[in-house]
Amino acid sequence: MHTVSLNECDASDVERVGGKGASLGEMLHAGIPVPPGFVVTTTAFEEFMKTGIISETVAQEILSTYEQLGSPSLVAVRSSATGEDSKNASWAGELETYLNTTKEQLIENIQRCWASINSPRAQAYAKKQSISNLSMAVVIQEMIQSEVSGVTFTVHPVSEDRNLMIIEAGWGLGEAIVSGSITPDSYVVDKRDWRVIESAVNVQEKQFVYSTVSRKNEWVEIAPSQQGRQKFSPSQIIELATLCGKIEQHYQFPCDIEWAYVKMEEARNSEQPTGKFYITQSRPITTLGIRH
Repeated sequence: MHTVSLNECDASDVERVGGKGASLGEMLHAGIPVPPGFVVTTTAFEEFMKTGIISETVAQEILSTYEQLGSPSLVAVRSSATGEDSKNASWAGELETYLNTTKEQLIENIQRCWASINSPRAQAYAKKQSISNLSMAVVIQEMIQSEVSGVTFTVHPVSEDRNLMIIEAGWGLGEAIVSGSITPDSYVVDKRDWRVIESAVNVQEKQFVYSTVSRKNEWVEIAPSQQGRQKFSPSQIIELATLCGKIEQHYQFPCDIEWAYVKMEEARNSEQPTGKFYITQSRPITTLGIRH
């Protein structure tokens, strides 16, 4: 088999599904809300590296597994290297991700994802980390069209205070924050009593979203009335913080967590919207001076 459901993965499966796939499967088993998906395994990658193409047999298996996922109109195609999201090497931003991928683009984007392992940037990072015999799986997940997205560090990365968690949040897809294209809101939470002790709200003039008109990811202007609004209410901040705290407690080390928030359809026009948080990635924080 060249594909495996995320439901069948856990932390012991790194060699088969890479660091990201193993982490997502582990979180699912721990009851964390993760978008449904599957992994194209390292076995398929190794075959691809020998021939330069995905065979018809493997392509058909991938498409069949995609159909079993419920045939979502759009999926995220994300790298999952065997050394990725580990305590020693995060690989953040070094390998490719393709958001809002259609069924027709799926096989091509998997191949492009795999090919990125040979980019000068990825090779330089692997050399710096003294990583050899690197292999890569690819995670395929139902695309979450987030109203708000962001990153949580379960230990404050500047003060390195274990009691403080920092949440960064922005409108639209998470690529805006990860790429450094916007200045997000930041909220500091004290984990001892789950209290928001600091909020910095930043004006955001544009957001990165999927356009149903152009059928591609693009930057769009945010309505002036929304640009300076705080992204989350205090209760939503605490809801997210406690979820991220649960992840840290499960892993027993400080985590760098990417998440997405989507409003429920019936609440889109409400002044008090309700929605759901999804965790799209969790990795150890690799930049702290403190011992994990």
